[in-house]
Amino acid sequence: MPPQSKPINLKLPFLEHIEISGICKLFPVLNAAPNVDYMIIYFDCLKILVDDESTCHLLQTRIIRLNVIDWVDIKSDLLQRISQIFSSLRHLVITMKDSTLLIDDFLLEILSLWKEKSRLSLDIKGSLSEETKKNLRQWIINHSHIRTEDSFAVEYNDNWFDFWF
Repeated sequence: MPPQSKPINLKLPFLEHIEISGICKLFPVLNAAPNVDYMIIYFDCLKILVDDESTCHLLQTRIIRLNVIDWVDIKSDLLQRISQIFSSLRHLVITMKDSTLLIDDFLLEILSLWKEKSRLSLDIKGSLSEETKKNLRQWIINHSHIRTEDSFAVEYNDNWFDFWF
């Protein structure tokens, strides 16, 4: 008869950032680490993670900085789920798996989903159309809820779109 294994009692009060590179159950770690506020995660893993209700509750209350790596589907409903689950989010970084993919509409969707939230910074690695790059600030104003008088900064360098609101 195998010996009974005792459950491990994790306590990780000093853990503030977590990087997930595979598929795993995250709830025990998040539950043991009350100060985690920054998460780096791959697109495929995040798609699975958002279906776990108990984990989502912890993510909702704790994560303020999220970095999603290898985003593959700009038409995915994952973006909407992220906006609902990560209600405290202040900084979002998305790295497209295919950096040549045009992200114009994707950017507008993000801005739309976070329009009720202030103090958002956004970094996305991907390509913008030539039309959008001509006058990026004005393009944002013309195609989103953001107005000329709003305080925001935007730039695009080396396939990185950066936005602060």
